[in-house]
Amino acid sequence: MIKKYDLAWKYFKKANRLDKHFAPGWIAFGHAFAALDETDQAMNAYRTANRLFPGCHHASLYIGMEYLKLNSLKTAQMSFEESLRINDSDPMVYNEIGVVYYRQNNFEKAKENLAIALSLCHDSTNSTTYETIMFNTAHCHRKLKEMDAAIQAYEKCLTINPKSSQTLMSLGFTYHLMFDLKKALHYYHKANFLNNEDSLIRQLVSKAILDINDATLCPIETTYLAPPPIFYHDEGLNLPTLL
Repeated sequence: MIKKYDLAWKYFKKANRLDKHFAPGWIAFGHAFAALDETDQAMNAYRTANRLFPGCHHASLYIGMEYLKLNSLKTAQMSFEESLRINDSDPMVYNEIGVVYYRQNNFEKAKENLAIALSLCHDSTNSTTYETIMFNTAHCHRKLKEMDAAIQAYEKCLTINPKSSQTLMSLGFTYHLMFDLKKALHYYHKANFLNNEDSLIRQLVSKAILDINDATLCPIETTYLAPPPIFYHDEGLNLPTLL
């Protein structure tokens, strides 16, 4: 809660000494190391949980997440599939499988898995989990040039967390791709107000200002109505990755 992970892992370690068969203790122990980017130690804790509690799908899920950090997509996929075999009703498992497909540029398959994840959220449509999955779904829509669907998904995220600078920036970027530069700047400025230390937001603000003043590219007064000459390619920009 207060992000003192170095202290947290010490207490989780004590908890595991008191009861080495307490599954949540090993999972939490791994989370503390993962938050500190201590991937090897996080993996050891998750593997211990997996060995002691083979019916717990969370261990395989979190092992896969660590492999994702290392960009070991095939190994991550294997871990997520193992988690899915144990429990096929956890939306986060489908979310992470969607992330793997997204990283492989298979955006249709990513969207399919994310749709399943959303359907499994049931009544938890205002939760952080739902927001994360919806945010990832919006990225897929944007990559597939389904701009209206992407905007709707980002806006849904903002109803849950209106102060997310990453969502505001992504929404602005979607408008930027559509050459609706006034709306793009509107959301970039909101994002910059919430997180003025993000260099990417500042970079996008500068790019939008250059574009909106470039009459040959897109006249100011006809920004949205004029047919855009091309779409920007966002692959080269360091946009926020899927969670």
